[in-house]
Amino acid sequence: MISSHKTYSLEANYMHPLISVIVPVYGTEKYLSKCVESIISQICSNIEIILVDDGSIDSCPQMCDDFALKDNRIIVIHKGNGGLSNARNAGVEVASGEFVGFVDSDDWIHPQMYEILYNAINSENADLAVCDYEHVDERGFTLNLKRNTVDNGVLSRNEGLHMLISRKRTLFTPAWNKLYRKRLFNEIAFPSGKIYEDVFIVHRIFNESKKIVTLSSRLYYHRHRYGSITRSPYLLNRLDAFYAYEDKRDFFMSLGLKRHARLTLRDMESILSHGYLCTSDSKIRKELNKLTKEVFPHLIKAGYLLRLGRLLLIRYLKIMNHEHYG
Repeated sequence: MISSHKTYSLEANYMHPLISVIVPVYGTEKYLSKCVESIISQICSNIEIILVDDGSIDSCPQMCDDFALKDNRIIVIHKGNGGLSNARNAGVEVASGEFVGFVDSDDWIHPQMYEILYNAINSENADLAVCDYEHVDERGFTLNLKRNTVDNGVLSRNEGLHMLISRKRTLFTPAWNKLYRKRLFNEIAFPSGKIYEDVFIVHRIFNESKKIVTLSSRLYYHRHRYGSITRSPYLLNRLDAFYAYEDKRDFFMSLGLKRHARLTLRDMESILSHGYLCTSDSKIRKELNKLTKEVFPHLIKAGYLLRLGRLLLIRYLKIMNHEHYG
């Protein structure tokens, strides 16, 4: 780590470059006001707020328009439903700020979040700042979840990539607890039509960042909703997580980071084992079998035989036995 245990100014710097805050909006009428008000109330006033109505069928479209009438910093995009990735990409496309941030429309942020993140980037001449965040329930109360934390410090590109294979990788993966130089998205976009979209791009973003500032302050409030992906019935698109980690593994291999690629196999194995436990759907099981057959030789080659989930080992043996005997 280049430096650590640093603090950054909490005082507003009204001369800082424009920050574009992108908020994809769909089906969150219950939470949208708290989200938008938290952005409007940022102590740094030089921001634009881009509300991307992703074809929401509740009152969100009208709420977005009403917000724009009250604050001239708000831009509203109305579009057909294309998913979270598509909405974020639409926001990036029209953003005019030198910096961009993302806030999910059922979450909210600390009044000083973007001021602190910008001051950290500016102080270190960094490309990206990452803060810690608070887990809250549907009512907004703090959840006492087991979690890793991040220290104040500055990471090099390689140190940032290492964080994506560490126990802290879930803290570094989300798109929303960060402030980015917009140029990082010149050649990078969220994958349309996919869930786990953050996992698909974070390694590419980190690789384009010469310096990454980390802050221990919990400046983002992430709401866990009962209707979220991880709490919903197991559908085929849940395997997007596997494809995201597979992309990450291939990316690490292209950089010659063989250890990073090998450790990413842990996540791929975990996703497959979890899939077998969560569904008996024949179509999904067929896809799980295909992916297990493809990845298993890589797991063995990486030396994971003794650490493999027992369930995945049994499934692989059944697959091979079925193919052998027809």
